[in-house]
Order: sequence, then C-alpha cells, then structure tokens
Amino acid sequence: MGLLYSGKSATFSAVWAVEHRCPVNLHIDFTDSGAKLRDPNTSGVGPNGAAWPGLTWSPPCSGMTPQINFDGQPVAKVSGSPTQSSCQAAVEQSLRNGTALQSYSVRALAAGDTFCEYAKPVGRVILMQVASMSANTPVQITWSVTEWAVPQPTQAAPPTPGGAIYADQTFVLGTKGAKGGDCTPSSVALQGLDGPIVNYSGSGDLSYYPECLGGAKIRFYGPAAQVNGDVGAAACEDAAAGSGQNSLDVDLSALHAGSEYCEFSSKTDSVVLVKVVSVSTDASASIQFSATSWKAPVSQ
Repeated sequence: MGLLYSGKSATFSAVWAVEHRCPVNLHIDFTDSGAKLRDPNTSGVGPNGAAWPGLTWSPPCSGMTPQINFDGQPVAKVSGSPTQSSCQAAVEQSLRNGTALQSYSVRALAAGDTFCEYAKPVGRVILMQVASMSANTPVQITWSVTEWAVPQPTQAAPPTPGGAIYADQTFVLGTKGAKGGDCTPSSVALQGLDGPIVNYSGSGDLSYYPECLGGAKIRFYGPAAQVNGDVGAAACEDAAAGSGQNSLDVDLSALHAGSEYCEFSSKTDSVVLVKVVSVSTDASASIQFSATSWKAPVSQ
C-alpha cells in the first residue's frame, strides 16, 4: 500500500483521434504502473478483471458533448497540492455537500485544474491535474496523474433489526452546489449503507427548496415526523410510520439547531434520525444536518 507513481502524464488529442478514425470516446486508464491512453481496440480491463479507473473524452470529430467524463466514482475539484489523505478526505466531503463530480466541461477546464478521486471498489486514490490545455483547434489536454493504493474498506456484516447502519454523519443542503445557481434544489439520499450522499439532481429522501422555488422549505419523501429527545430505532420508526403521512414539508422558518425528524423507508426497511445542526441566514442559505440510520426493528 502507498504511492504507486507520481506525475505520470497522458494526453487527449484531437489530432490523434482523427488519425485513428475518430473513436467516439478516448480513454485514459490509471493502471498500477501509470496513466496511459488506451488503444481503442482494447477493453481497458485490469489483471483482476475490473476496469481501470480513468477518464473519458469525446473528441470534436465525434460530434459528442465536449466534456471530461470521470469513471463513475466520486471526484472532487480541489486546489493546492493534496496528499493522499487530504485527497481522499476531499472526495468524502464532496459527497456530503453536493460538490461531487461525474463530469467536467472542457470549456471550463484550464491548466492547473486539479481533481481527486477515491476509487473505493479497487482501493485507489487518484490525483489528476491538467498539466497543459489547448482549447483551440486542435484541442489537446495533457494530464499529470499521481496514484496511491489504499486499504479497501472491510465489508461490514449486515445490520441486524434495530442495529445501526451509520451514526452522526453530517451533511449540508443549500442553494449552491455542483451545478451552481441559486435556484437549484439540493437533495440527499439517507437510506444507503455509506451515509448521506448529497446531489443537485432532485432525487433523494430529503430535499431543500430555496425561496426562489416558491418558499424555503425542506421536504421528506417518506413517512416522517418531528420528534424530541434522545430517540432510538424503535421510537424513531414508530413516530415516522405512525405519522399517517407519506411525505412531510417543513418551512425553513420552523427549523432551528436541535430540530429532529424521523423518516422511515419501506424500500430499504430502515429508519433515519435527522438533526438540524445549524441554519445559515447568509447568502449561502445552507442547512447543516446530522443523520443516524438503523435497520428497522422487528415489528411487534
């Protein structure tokens, strides 16, 4: 475990694409020995049968959207010279505040732009920096890549009824995020095994709607109820399932530090306690929450 390589370079080139019959996608694979432009006639599968982490770009001659596509694992845009630990931490934080990236516009890309990826399934942390960039014809983008091998998380035993899935995981919902703009609702998926994951696609278990969308409020998309005190799994499930509501809207004006809500999901057979940590009244208009999730207790 540790550093596999540092500052290895690979290039996306419009000229190369034309000379090779213009593949729809060009791939740079982050192999264990370096960053390499993939031969369009090969699969890009590593020795263990899993696909290498990497980047994908559709050259101008393909007529596709001019963007860099990451490989499906979360990516964070960062600054400075991150270490392995700070790179990994930045990615994990991006999942909690909605800034995790799946793609990036070539038009917005510039030399010096730096990105971190945590490829958890294969135990790799990857630092990607744009070493040089020519946005004019012919387009050419050279990347400098550093990669570390990290321990893969051990597979936790499935939670037993009433057992914790995760505890005290913080996240932030606001009006600004990965897609920018002041009128984009932010949402969070709460019922997964890895903790809250924030997005700006409008899908999740809880959403925050800014004032510009008809009134600042949060909305739970499952049976939910406000609670008080130190509630556990059983009490949380009873409150949410017994609310008689399939969703719950709460005005922002009614939220304050310490407000608590329980939400039940029959789809995942789990219950989550959401606590308001703080409510910002500045231009960011953000809300910080803390969440604890349990496997639903056995019904009595």
